[in-house]
Amino acid sequence: MRISYGRRVFSNRSGFTLLELLIAGTITAIIVVLILSAFQVASKAWAVGERRGESTQRTRVAISHLIGDIKSAYPSKVRMFEQAGRTRLSRVLLFSGLSDSISFVTKESGISGEENAFGVRSVTYFVNSSGADDEAGLVVREGNPFVEEPFENGVTFQLDPNVTSISFRYFFDPNIRSRFSSFVGKVAEREPGEWLDEWDSYGEGSSEIGLSVEQGKEVQRFLPKSVEITMTVIQDGEERTLEPFIVPIMNRQISLSSGIAEVEEF
Repeated sequence: MRISYGRRVFSNRSGFTLLELLIAGTITAIIVVLILSAFQVASKAWAVGERRGESTQRTRVAISHLIGDIKSAYPSKVRMFEQAGRTRLSRVLLFSGLSDSISFVTKESGISGEENAFGVRSVTYFVNSSGADDEAGLVVREGNPFVEEPFENGVTFQLDPNVTSISFRYFFDPNIRSRFSSFVGKVAEREPGEWLDEWDSYGEGSSEIGLSVEQGKEVQRFLPKSVEITMTVIQDGEERTLEPFIVPIMNRQISLSSGIAEVEEF
């Protein structure tokens, strides 16, 4: 409302002072900065969680491959005439279980999808610490078990670059013979088993780690009852050792020789 008295004009409207405008602008700027900071923090947390999820998922897939192959391990035997400069006159069980690697024959489908006529393949799991970025970490080498040096030849696939170390132990079951003897009426007391650092039927490793005579015979004739696996992975820039897990081997007594499945003599 305007009131005019002659030439003088009065108004009851009130405005903002310069100080009030400065204070309002400062408060607005602070609120905007806080909102942007919160958004950046949330965005970084989401990115970290996404990377962690991808890393965890890749580790799970690698473990799933490893468990599937070990569960389906097949006690295949081949006749080796010459290996590492020495002559073998008997069939050799294709299983080389060391403390930091494991090689065996499995019936599980592979990553490449290629299998031989008998539906089996040779695999070797180990951590490659000296390869390129696309070859480092936990890798698996897939090959044909019926060729010369079946564990040394094949195609290598990277499973998880975040795995820095892996270790294996193998369970020795002294009751395996008594279990098969029970089918013919022989009953024996069960003995406790133990974990071995190596179970090398293919090479000479197990002969050098102080196995008993009985253990040496079992290593050459059977697969271990189960395998314990411990892995160390990088998560959020730090190394973390996962809880050990145990994988049972389902088939320990059937042998594959010259393409014919047969029951071993005990």
